[in-house]
Amino acid sequence: MADQNIQQKLRQIRQVVGDAHSLFQELHEKRFGSINLPITTPVAFISPLQLTISPEFHAQVQTHQLSPRAREILQLTLDRLVEDYSDQFRNTWTKLSQSMGQHSILQSKMTTFEAKLRRGLQDHFENHGLPLILKEVINSAHAEKHPRPSTPPPPTRQSSIPAYEA
Repeated sequence: MADQNIQQKLRQIRQVVGDAHSLFQELHEKRFGSINLPITTPVAFISPLQLTISPEFHAQVQTHQLSPRAREILQLTLDRLVEDYSDQFRNTWTKLSQSMGQHSILQSKMTTFEAKLRRGLQDHFENHGLPLILKEVINSAHAEKHPRPSTPPPPTRQSSIPAYEA
C-alpha cells in the first residue's frame, strides 16, 4: 500500500513538473518569441591533414650539422607546427562544412573546397612555416659554431679604506 501511495505521489509530481514546463515555455514564447534551436548539420568526415616536408628542407637542415639536442628541438618544433596546422584545418573544415550544409548549392562543391583548403595550408606551411623554422635552425647553428665570449665579472673594488671602516 505504501508503494502505491509513493507511486501516486510521483505521478502527481511528474504531472506538476510537466505542466510547469509547458506554462514556462508558453510564457517565454509570449515574451521573447519562439524558441527555435538552430538545426545543426552533420559535419562531413574527412581524413586529417597530412603535411609533407620537402626534401629540400631536410637537405638544408643537414648542411648545418646540428647537434643531437638541436635536432631534437627541431623535430619537436616541426611536430608542434604540423599539429597546429592540422588543428587549423580541422577547425576551419568544421566551420566551413557547417556553413555549406545550409546551402545545397555549395554541398556539391565540398570536395573542391576540401582540396583547396588542403593545398592552401600545404602552401602556407612550405612558404611561411618551414622558412621560419629554417631561419631559427641557421641562427642556432651559427650560435653553436660562434659562441659569444662570456662577459667577465666586474673587477673587485680596490679601495684603500677597508669595507668595515667605510
